[in-house]
Amino acid sequence: MTTNQGKYQGSHAVFLGDSITFGYELRDGEKPYPHLVSDALGFLTFENHGISGSSVASGGFEPMCERYEKMNPHADVIFFMGGRNDFSMGEIPFGSLDTPSTETRTFYGALKHIAEGLINRYPDKLIVFLTPPHGSSDTVPEHLPNAITGQVYSAYAQAVREVASLYSFPCCDLWNIAGIQPLLPVHKQMYFTGENGVPDGLHPNQAGHERMAARIIGFMNTL
Repeated sequence: MTTNQGKYQGSHAVFLGDSITFGYELRDGEKPYPHLVSDALGFLTFENHGISGSSVASGGFEPMCERYEKMNPHADVIFFMGGRNDFSMGEIPFGSLDTPSTETRTFYGALKHIAEGLINRYPDKLIVFLTPPHGSSDTVPEHLPNAITGQVYSAYAQAVREVASLYSFPCCDLWNIAGIQPLLPVHKQMYFTGENGVPDGLHPNQAGHERMAARIIGFMNTL
């Protein structure tokens, strides 16, 4: 992986996310993308605040919009990735870019609440939004609309892009550049794990995390 450790050497990083960030079902000795990115960029410390099942919006499990304040207040680089569980659960209204940041029981409102909260917490630090990569399970495929919101998974990735743009955050668009498509059997087998190691199309295996990390590292070296 191409690195530029001098730029970030000695920095403290935090990663806010769900099971993808946590590294669900990775085996002992394997590392999720926050660890790989931190090693490559030379962060002095990093915290992984990925929680499996975590939603972005209030009303879900361990909502990110309610727990970002638990992260290291002295962090220099802040990463955020989320959206899969909001799409999968089918109970959280989608909202729009005009939705106020106070309406955290909508996806857009919660995204804006996180963005504004991170700016207030880290006003002069580097805040980076990551769109989730493609993820498609047999029970909740990415290309079929959520029964409640009527939105497909790609709309949630687009919402992350739009909110990042609204607040002038760099956005690493893993949806479009990770090079992972679980609807293709070859990629599902190559880049995903799941319970008992059976690829589920949602949770990257070590090869999937390495692929995402390579894209994030390359992106960070452009900033």
